[in-house]
Amino acid sequence: MTSKPYSAPRPSIDPRCTAASCFGQVAFRLGVVTAWGLALNALAQQATNGLPDPDPSSPTPTTTITNQPAFLEDLILPTPPPTRSWWQTNETLPNIITGPEIGTDAISTLAPGSEVSRLLSAPEDRKSVPPIFRWGWVTLRPRLNYGVTYGTGLASGPLQSETTVINTISLPIELEFGPNWAFTYIPQLVIYTAEGYDNSFNQSFRLHGRATTASGWTLTFANSFANTDNRLVETGTQTEQSVNTTHVGATRALTPVLSLTLGAGQNARWGTDILNTFSWSTLNSLNYQFRPNTSVGLLIGGGYSRQPESTDMTNQRLGVNVEGNIRDNLTYNISFGADFRQFLDTGEPTKVSPVWSGGLRYQVSPTTSVSFDGTRNVSTSYYTDQYSQTLALSATITREFLGRYTAFVRAGYRWSDYNSTLDPTLTVQTANYSTIRVGVRSPFLVRGSAVLSYSWSNNDASNEGLGFTSNQVSLYLSYGF
Repeated sequence: MTSKPYSAPRPSIDPRCTAASCFGQVAFRLGVVTAWGLALNALAQQATNGLPDPDPSSPTPTTTITNQPAFLEDLILPTPPPTRSWWQTNETLPNIITGPEIGTDAISTLAPGSEVSRLLSAPEDRKSVPPIFRWGWVTLRPRLNYGVTYGTGLASGPLQSETTVINTISLPIELEFGPNWAFTYIPQLVIYTAEGYDNSFNQSFRLHGRATTASGWTLTFANSFANTDNRLVETGTQTEQSVNTTHVGATRALTPVLSLTLGAGQNARWGTDILNTFSWSTLNSLNYQFRPNTSVGLLIGGGYSRQPESTDMTNQRLGVNVEGNIRDNLTYNISFGADFRQFLDTGEPTKVSPVWSGGLRYQVSPTTSVSFDGTRNVSTSYYTDQYSQTLALSATITREFLGRYTAFVRAGYRWSDYNSTLDPTLTVQTANYSTIRVGVRSPFLVRGSAVLSYSWSNNDASNEGLGFTSNQVSLYLSYGF
């Protein structure tokens, strides 16, 4: 029997797990508070002792973390590069891969990490145009975004299809504090013409940075919060939710070829009509650079997911990560291993599942790039007493032409099985989600950019109320100050 999304009336956070107690568990279980304090202390020590910041012109190689959501900027870490499996670094892979744990926006232009949001604030634009305000180490970079989307086949509820025009206005504001720390806030107003949708005000913020200690540790911190009321593929309706994600990490070179990476994080999701979930996890790796362009890491970690109105879970992960590059224009990363998951208070045996993630980046020419991403993961879901097993693949082609335009084509497919936590061998429901998006970007007036795109998406679900086929045409304009 298909289970419906949890919607029993209750406080948005269960009384047994208040914000204070839940975040207290984070500090107790994973030492997040301690690691955060170390990062801030190291930053203060760096400023006090006058330790030099990394010089961008230095020949020391660097590694760039990619695939961040729209409100995240690339974070530069010094080598030796840590293994960067997606669950370890708190990265969000492209939207086809983000799964049932944080939801997938059915209106693709609202999705974090979409090509539209990436291209609206391309890094090259930010570098070529002076910021509106700079005082000492503080730099202010605001933008004004407006978008209009015409969409068909968007469900406002089970078996209810809508055609609507969506207007969005947002004002991303980024504050940079020196070369290592940044804070971004994005308020977004979403206005629908269809009566089946409620106008919404979404907002998100992101704080991230790094610091280097005198003893050689590189400490990183990132915290992201988002409050949204968008139509989600997983719930089949407009869903208000809040998501807060925190990650702390520490990397240190032990020898010229051996390095240690430590990481811990939390993910909290809550709302009035969804299943609240609070998860804490850690993943650590010992990395060996056995060739100049190749490193391998041994991964070990675990986690705990608390769901006050559903089944709590613990898990352990073991795996191997390999990354490197073949020539200067081809880079790769692959992590593979196993997830050992226990379903508390059910009496069921441990469920062992394969997990992996990987990416391939190929710079075909100075104007053309191709990328492939994939993952197989096990996580919580939006449904009571269910967990999800997801396999997803995506590919993107980007090409610049006529010296100013950027065209992109992106396709992805995701298979999802929802299994019962009361009987992990039982598949309760399935869903297959696919999407194709094509578009073109053009700059204007030095500080502006425009993106015109078309997307097709389809969700084929065993739960009839979650199925839909949608076509969307969007025009987005952005201007930076």
